[in-house]
Amino acid sequence: MTDHDEPTIFERVPAQEVPLRTTCLATEKPGYPTQLDPLMQDQLQELQSQNQLLERTLHKRTQQRNNYKARYQALATELTKFKSSGQGFPQLDDSHLTQLVESLRVKIWNFTLYHYDGVAACGRGSSPDHLLTDYTEPTLRSDIDLEYYLGFPDWRPMIVEAFMWKLMVAEIFNKFWWAGITGRSMIKVHAALKPSSRSTAAEIQTFQTWSATTTKMIRESQKPDEPAWSDSHANALDDLVAAIYEAIQPHRTSTRGGLRKAIREILDEAIALDQELSQPLAQFEWDFPWPKGDFDAERMQLAEGEAPTSDGPISIVICPGITKRGRSGDFEKVDLLVPIKVSCAAPITSVRSWNYETFHVGYNRLNTSLHHKVDLLSERLRR
Repeated sequence: MTDHDEPTIFERVPAQEVPLRTTCLATEKPGYPTQLDPLMQDQLQELQSQNQLLERTLHKRTQQRNNYKARYQALATELTKFKSSGQGFPQLDDSHLTQLVESLRVKIWNFTLYHYDGVAACGRGSSPDHLLTDYTEPTLRSDIDLEYYLGFPDWRPMIVEAFMWKLMVAEIFNKFWWAGITGRSMIKVHAALKPSSRSTAAEIQTFQTWSATTTKMIRESQKPDEPAWSDSHANALDDLVAAIYEAIQPHRTSTRGGLRKAIREILDEAIALDQELSQPLAQFEWDFPWPKGDFDAERMQLAEGEAPTSDGPISIVICPGITKRGRSGDFEKVDLLVPIKVSCAAPITSVRSWNYETFHVGYNRLNTSLHHKVDLLSERLRR
């Protein structure tokens, strides 16, 4: 090597002196398995071991994830139940609610029997006013005439009973009468926020949480020594009692007094029931359907005195049923607590109707004639 030569790191070796590493890959024939040298076999075994280790680790992590997920779901369920019962909302027992509804039903039923059972006294009866018509006709089958059926003892109590319930569903329940003057503001807000039939279970639960919380705040703000009702609010309830009295008084059969007082007692009990229904987190709904179709034993019951075999077309819906949504925090399911009360009584036949009308027309004519003859006789005696 001279001074002008470049330094070399590797010494050049003739090509024929470099040993070539051969494998069977170069000489492998198609269709024959590949044979690896020991070094590659070691590497393959090491990779396989690592792969098995990763698979075992993945399986273990998957099991842990599933366990955590199951525990999370269980805790979430428990949290929902805790929220349902742990926010200070009263829990209204189903049996207690059923007793309250049945008590009001019996009270109204006895009221109608006491004042409207039997044959009407002479001179009583008139065309139903608009309040009686508006709240009763939706409970009757379309081919039943309200004014005509009010003249029959078997139908009159049922019609008045249906009227009272239909009016209370529209005018008493969810109208916050129990809240006094504060209830006036709650009516509009409650109606505006109330979920529709298309609302999800989560939306209904959110609304019920707000409603129960607001109810609790109103009750806690009411002081025992301060009346919640103002004079104007008390007068509004008196006006409603008077309107009901004017609507049903002309059709009563009894000459006993106390009709107005009995109406007020019914409304007071309905207001107390509505206050009970407003406090829990669960949602209670009155089910007052149109009188269409046949008797449905799963959600209806027949009126007192009707045989179980009389389950034909519905003639009149007397009392609404009541449903509950939100049992144990589950707002997906709706439970029927009290069935709908209906009557499947057969419509009055034309023969019976003709006899009834003929009898009363003849009776009224005879009564008028007798009064006329008595007046003539009295006048002659005075002479």
